[in-house]
Amino acid sequence: MVFVLPRLPVPEQSPTASEPAASKPDPQPTRLGITVTRKVGNAVVRNRIKRLVREVFRQHRARLPPGLDIVWVAKQQAAGATFAAVLDDFEALLRRPELVGAARHPDRGKR
Repeated sequence: MVFVLPRLPVPEQSPTASEPAASKPDPQPTRLGITVTRKVGNAVVRNRIKRLVREVFRQHRARLPPGLDIVWVAKQQAAGATFAAVLDDFEALLRRPELVGAARHPDRGKR
């Protein structure tokens, strides 16, 4: 299960007379958070899953828009996941409309 969260903007402070106006900072990089609970397996299994997810993220970071926080929550099925399975899940993430840049339907997500 993967959650993609847009990073909330930091309130800008207007420069005072004594401070020079700074140029806009570079966009924040996309960050990854990984959660693997003990229900998934022992420490060896949990660390293996985290290594797989980090490696796939590292290889595809350039394809992600800046300023996102991605939270990857591993479920029990992930215990036997292969690199190819994690890669397939990540590529499905890259096809999400909010990452591709397509406009989201206004009613989507409302219950």
